[in-house]
Amino acid sequence: MRKHFLSSAGMLLIFWMLFAACTKEQETIYSVPDELQSFVDTLVSEAAQRGVKLDLSNNLIIEYGLNTEGILCGSCVFVGKQLKIEINQENKCWSDKITQEALMLHMLGHCALRRIDHDDALLPNGDAKSLMNGEVIDQYACIFDLSGENNCNNLYKRDYYLDELFNQDTPAPDWGK
Repeated sequence: MRKHFLSSAGMLLIFWMLFAACTKEQETIYSVPDELQSFVDTLVSEAAQRGVKLDLSNNLIIEYGLNTEGILCGSCVFVGKQLKIEINQENKCWSDKITQEALMLHMLGHCALRRIDHDDALLPNGDAKSLMNGEVIDQYACIFDLSGENNCNNLYKRDYYLDELFNQDTPAPDWGK
């Protein structure tokens, strides 16, 4: 008398093959508020200028409403393959357009560029080394312009921070030494 049975490994293999054959790849969507679209466009454009192909056209959700009691500016959440950024709009992070850009590029760095960890290193002059710094949100903004005349201009730093966003081995700029 011959017994016909499948081993546990055989059963698992059959189950996995059936599951894999029936599993549909997760669909991703694109939903970005109009007022934040320019920041996504900036990231894609800056990536292209640096030879990085970045297509977020069908995989990015940005929404408001992160309830962090003012502690965080935002959060990158991976929901399966879906990229999702939650923004806290009740925060100093939105003090001006330049700070908004730095914040959004930071958040997109986490989600779109997969720079999961913060880089809190400093340049020799004490400035943040990276837009991915978790402590500083104004790398090239002027939210601390003490003159009261709003004549601060740190935009000359922007190119370095964008270079470093796409290439962590970017050397320190002259102004940072």
